[in-house]
Amino acid sequence: MKKKIFFPIEIVSRELDSKLLILVYLLSISKNNWEVYIGNSKKLGKYYSSYSKQPFIYFEKGIEYNTAKLKNIIYNNGRTLTLDEEGGIYTKSHNSHPRGGFNNPSLNYIEKMFFWGENSIKEWNKNHKNLQPKQICLSGNPRFDLSKKKFHEYYVNLSKKIAFESYVLISTAFGSSNPLVDIQNSEREDYWKKISTGKEYSLIKVISEYQSKLFPLYIEGIKLLIEKYPNEFFILRPHPGEDLNTYYEIFNSYKNVLITNEGAVQNYLPKTKIMIHNGCTTAIEALAQELNPICYFPLEDLKHSQYLTLEASDIVTNVKDLLINFDNKLQKKNNCNIDDRLKIIKNYIYNIKDIDSFELIANEIENIKFEHKEIKISIKEKIKNHLPINILKI
Repeated sequence: MKKKIFFPIEIVSRELDSKLLILVYLLSISKNNWEVYIGNSKKLGKYYSSYSKQPFIYFEKGIEYNTAKLKNIIYNNGRTLTLDEEGGIYTKSHNSHPRGGFNNPSLNYIEKMFFWGENSIKEWNKNHKNLQPKQICLSGNPRFDLSKKKFHEYYVNLSKKIAFESYVLISTAFGSSNPLVDIQNSEREDYWKKISTGKEYSLIKVISEYQSKLFPLYIEGIKLLIEKYPNEFFILRPHPGEDLNTYYEIFNSYKNVLITNEGAVQNYLPKTKIMIHNGCTTAIEALAQELNPICYFPLEDLKHSQYLTLEASDIVTNVKDLLINFDNKLQKKNNCNIDDRLKIIKNYIYNIKDIDSFELIANEIENIKFEHKEIKISIKEKIKNHLPINILKI
């Protein structure tokens, strides 16, 4: 049977490899003839916005608040599946301002939701009485499949242009205080109000203020570490949403530092000897690689920090302990039981160790049914849906 599948991509370095992994496995097991579209969500719209008898899957990267879009997908013989790229990592402040809000009406038009872990399912069941059991799929996220050692060789080949046999990987996650795009607070708040059903937009300012206080303390410790170990090579990898120029200005005089966020973090993990972060999902990806990350946490704020990334790491709160922990790892003195940490993480990320998320998701995609569904949309939308594609483009 001929089918289409659409993968909208927002952050290429974070999302593309995992979507390709799902896709390659799907094509290898499928009895269907798939036509594949990958790209920016706005540009993908023109390829499914006209009525067609050919069924399709729209694989959302997060909860979609626009119910009109979801209704049109069903009307045009499509089904929406969702895997939230931010879905497994929370701050404790999200308990009162959860992603997805409360009783989100969009759930009435979503066929399947893929959850990172059992904890996420419990939270969504608590917050959304309209979430149906048949919509729920416990899958994990393929990003953590890619972080496992079985993909070592693939990523080593990708990272050959980095001449060093090993290095220290430093992650930064200051997207709210060092944004790539400079957005005024009022504009940012208006944006979040527009797309949110709950009040999670109110967290943006608070988290930005916390990150602004943490940033100089974190950078000070990292600079001292780099200066103390001039013979070690450091790769500083900011979050894709951060402004790289900030780091170029700070570390311009250091010869043993490379600043880059090119490609997925998995490109760098196979040659990483020590990984340092300030509360970032990359810590869990490093743990899946059987590394023992350091979380440098000089300004403790358990309410607005991504607490699961702390569970994956050795936590140090001052420069002295940072240097001691770093030196112990260089000397291969490691008292951490990685398996114990993986057991804790598995409640939140189902595929952190033995299970492969991409297989579970691909099998669910293959088995989606396309029975006729009655859906009510406006006359205007019906007319638009039946326009020829060339007129629609105009």
